[in-house]
Amino acid sequence: MRIDIILVTYNSKKYIKNCLESIFKSDYDLNKVGILVYDNNSNDETISILKELKEKYAKKLATFQIIEGEKNLGFGIANNLAAKNSLADYLFFLYVDCEIY
Repeated sequence: MRIDIILVTYNSKKYIKNCLESIFKSDYDLNKVGILVYDNNSNDETISILKELKEKYAKKLATFQIIEGEKNLGFGIANNLAAKNSLADYLFFLYVDCEIY
């Protein structure tokens, strides 16, 4: 059973690293977890942080996809666009300011 975690970012540099690293520390089999991030055209370091984390963790995950939006479409639309890229059995929508314990 595969699960994709969907995150929407917008100038989320303050949160994104802690959020994703909490997922990577999970006891759940990460080969069955995908990360789909839709970025709403951030103008801070969010994208560079995401790319660093993807480089570090992508091989441990089923997938790690970053979708770079050209403008801020809003939270709901961004979630829907990310979900369309999923091939998972289940979707888990997570706010970037959350950490999993």
